[in-house]
Amino acid sequence: MNADGMKQVPPVAGPYRAAMDTISAAGLLPVWRDWVRLNRLAQVTQEAQAPVWAGWINGGQTDLLRQHAVDLIQSGSFSHPWGRSASA
Repeated sequence: MNADGMKQVPPVAGPYRAAMDTISAAGLLPVWRDWVRLNRLAQVTQEAQAPVWAGWINGGQTDLLRQHAVDLIQSGSFSHPWGRSASA
């Protein structure tokens, strides 16, 4: 409702939704989903990390983000930060 309670106000798309739109537009949604699954990220953590990813994308770091995220996903953990592609 608005301030006088007379009219319904549509919800505002927050930073998480905008960040997810940026991630999707960059073609990184499948990588994001794998990242969330691997790290078992709670919704609150996803809402904190998605804007960081969007910031990197908006800063021109899409290819580096993709490369490093995929390397970590393929390695299965943070204990091998270079993933399988570096050891192949």
